[in-house]
Amino acid sequence: MIYVNGQIYNDLNGTISPLDIGLTRGFGVFEHLVTYGKKPFKIEAHLQRLKFSADRIGCPLPKSLGAIKEIICALINQCPFDEERSIRVIVTGGLSCDYIERSAPPSLIICLQPHKELDDTLYESGVSVITTTIARFLPEVKSLNYLPSMMALDAAKQSGAFDALFVRDQQILEGSTSNFFAFKDGALITPKSGILKGITRSVVIEIAREHFPVIEREIGVDEAFEEPFLTSTLKRVLPIRQIDQRHFELGLRVRFLQGLFQDHLSCLQ
Repeated sequence: MIYVNGQIYNDLNGTISPLDIGLTRGFGVFEHLVTYGKKPFKIEAHLQRLKFSADRIGCPLPKSLGAIKEIICALINQCPFDEERSIRVIVTGGLSCDYIERSAPPSLIICLQPHKELDDTLYESGVSVITTTIARFLPEVKSLNYLPSMMALDAAKQSGAFDALFVRDQQILEGSTSNFFAFKDGALITPKSGILKGITRSVVIEIAREHFPVIEREIGVDEAFEEPFLTSTLKRVLPIRQIDQRHFELGLRVRFLQGLFQDHLSCLQ
């Protein structure tokens, strides 16, 4: 099910202009949500981040956050199946005949698809990742310009890895579409700046604080940390078993956090 500027399509035929600056220049922002019990997880936090991203790049939202929330909930209620949904909210800059100046209001696109979970074996065995020094622009903004992440992810796939970690000045920042955590000296550590502040990241920090010290700080790529893992809307709490040539044991603390997060989701259903 696809919503495009007030029209609803039950196939892939929803369209915007080929001159939309979101297509020609990658000027726009988006959010990705999933449902649990047919309820969109942390929808207010996602929409607030959508507004932050839009304000940061100077792309006005075509509707209020309240109106966007109402559209999302209405679309969910119209879905013919009971399975959970993956929801992508996209705001593009709008029509631009000269590919620079915007000559029409921004477009609002909302796509609903069946939500596909990662294979359970990945949560049991962990994933391998590589590091990359590809430079990023405005990492705190969830923009349509995903070129660095796509390049990093392609490099990971070519090396047989699941994902890539961005590294700057020998400091780990985040994954191509995820946040990074690890344990060290009994504390849970995670990068503080130069990252997208993930919604799942904030939930993990909140539930972990009741059991571990949580420290947001720089993390050296060669630092002696343990039990690293990734978090995101789609990955939830995903253990890392290898970073480049460095191997890690899959410890009980990450398993414990996986259980806490699943309990948190169960309470929402």
